[in-house]
Amino acid sequence: MILLSECTMIPIEHINWWDTEAMVALVMACFGIFFTLWIGVVFLRHNNTPVVKASTRELMYIILIGVTMAFCSNFALVARPSLVTCYFTRILPGMSFSLIYGALVTKTNRIARILEGTKKIITKKPRFMSASAQVIITCIIIGVECAIITIMLVMEPADSKLDYPEPRRVKLICNTTTMGIIVPLGFDLVLIAMCTLYAIKTRNLPENFNEAKFIGFSMYTTCVIWLGFMAIYFGSERKVITMSVSVSLSAYVALLLLFFPKVYIIIWAPEKNTRSAFTTSKDVRCHIGSISCASGESIDLIR
Repeated sequence: MILLSECTMIPIEHINWWDTEAMVALVMACFGIFFTLWIGVVFLRHNNTPVVKASTRELMYIILIGVTMAFCSNFALVARPSLVTCYFTRILPGMSFSLIYGALVTKTNRIARILEGTKKIITKKPRFMSASAQVIITCIIIGVECAIITIMLVMEPADSKLDYPEPRRVKLICNTTTMGIIVPLGFDLVLIAMCTLYAIKTRNLPENFNEAKFIGFSMYTTCVIWLGFMAIYFGSERKVITMSVSVSLSAYVALLLLFFPKVYIIIWAPEKNTRSAFTTSKDVRCHIGSISCASGESIDLIR
């Protein structure tokens, strides 16, 4: 859509819903929301099965909420800049990623402590391993992101503004500064880095429990996406579309690599959805060969 400024008669440019790039972003978001809701229904219907229990189901539901928020943020990103939409573009991306990677940090930390427990003799159960403790820790992490976003919005209130990239061009954009992008997403980058480190640390999980492998693939791919995002976003005029596509790709990576293997077992390989499949054997997978735990030692990942 092109509006005419009354004073200068220069066309005011902004993203239109029917622009090709905007339609691509919205189609990606719509398909993502559909698949996320479908996966959520599958998980809820099989909530008490071993594959769902072993994946720390409470955290997986938090991740699903974060993925849904990430896809929904695309609608605010490609909408005409206004006070409301600009606030949403400052809130939704950072919040959605804090839900996804905050839950993943908590989840991978738990897996790391389970793995660590197989390497030494312990006299008491590790602390904060219960589902309620995991949810509380995740909520604290999300609360930190909420505080960061709130502080940035107080310091730099969101609104739309006119930008003049050239003498005869006017663009209607949100008044988001570089700090308004870096600070909220910076905390998410810290969470991504921590998830990646834990994914590397837990790569030697028992052979019959390979969730850490998919978490690792997810984090490695996400790191590549975010490196590309930073390189393109700060050096291009297509900031909105770059942000939108990067958010959608990150959400798709989490959705496909974290949930599809479980959905596959639930729907197409129900014979693997047994408790014994998620109680580890004594062999622990390594890059080369395997290491053995103490005789008779096993790890039950189903609470």
